[in-house]
Amino acid sequence: MFLWYTTKASGGDYSIDIEVKDSSGLKTVVAAQITLLSPPTVEAIEPIVVKVGDNVGFTISATDPEGGELRYKALNTPAGFKRKVRNGYNGVFLWYTTKASEGDYSIDIEVKNAEGLKTVVVAQIKLESMTTVTLLTASSVVGPYAPETAAVIDENAQTITVAKAGGIRFYKLQSGDDAKLKITSFAIQGDNVVMSYQPAGD
Repeated sequence: MFLWYTTKASGGDYSIDIEVKDSSGLKTVVAAQITLLSPPTVEAIEPIVVKVGDNVGFTISATDPEGGELRYKALNTPAGFKRKVRNGYNGVFLWYTTKASEGDYSIDIEVKNAEGLKTVVVAQIKLESMTTVTLLTASSVVGPYAPETAAVIDENAQTITVAKAGGIRFYKLQSGDDAKLKITSFAIQGDNVVMSYQPAGD
């Protein structure tokens, strides 16, 4: 009986010659042909940084040394992440994070070939707190300023909609995470004024 460990070997074809000798010294050599299959080769996933409420999505880049079909599966789903129905199809993954909390997360992705050999790659995800924007308004430039409760704020589109009625008003933006914001444009849409804004450093 012969036994070899292949934990440090690479995939490929190997031949091992085994000599069999009897008590009189006569020999026979037999060759053992061995093929080692390799697990899938998977590229690392770049770290992902998004805000709470944004989608987390990525595509796994992987190949099978034997050219076979690969299957993809997430081994865990962090608390607050909601997966899309067909996660893993063609290596594509997508989660919604509307119920997640800010923090650091990791998702283990298993890539398996037709022979059952597996490789696991880890997606590192950082969820940052969502910027909460408040529109402050006053009738004069010196204030006092108070929140404009009727304003409609779309933080994804970075727009604020207010009614035109009410005379001249002065506005300031206030961020819940102390980020500096600036109003970049005004547009009249019917009876409303739509303001666009962005971080002051952009």
